[in-house]
Amino acid sequence: MRKNLELARQAGGTPYTNRHYHGETAMAFGPVALERFVSLIRADEREACAKVCDVTPPYPFRPSIEAAHAIRARGMK
Repeated sequence: MRKNLELARQAGGTPYTNRHYHGETAMAFGPVALERFVSLIRADEREACAKVCDVTPPYPFRPSIEAAHAIRARGMK
């Protein structure tokens, strides 16, 4: 949850106190900031998936390493 808030700040989200949810901090986004936030979340999720593949034993034909490369390559498109 904290990581998502940090990504929201990086994207340009504006924090505000949501009085309907016991004063929790929420984020407001304009269209451009929302697109940036979506891109950051996608990149973070791709990297998390690739890290899982990195630590998977590569037996017998190294498919996990190839999968990690393929996942990271999706961000290059």
